Amino acid sequence: VSQLPPERLVGPAVVLDFSAEAAADADFLIDVEHVERWEAEHGAFEPNTWLLLRTGWDQYSDSQEAFL
Repeated sequence: VSQLPPERLVGPAVVLDFSAEAAADADFLIDVEHVERWEAEHGAFEPNTWLLLRTGWDQYSDSQEAFL
């Protein structure tokens, strides 16, 4: 991060919500096709967009045992 120009640390962000998929399959892995389907439905990402993935696993943040 120390090598990045400051303007690269701020930009547009998009949340891709895959919490339903992760809830149905604890081993769910996002792949290129998931992102392409999201873009087909919602539109292309702007250049330098930050992709934030929501999996719902934050519900286990208080318990390492539950998380594992």
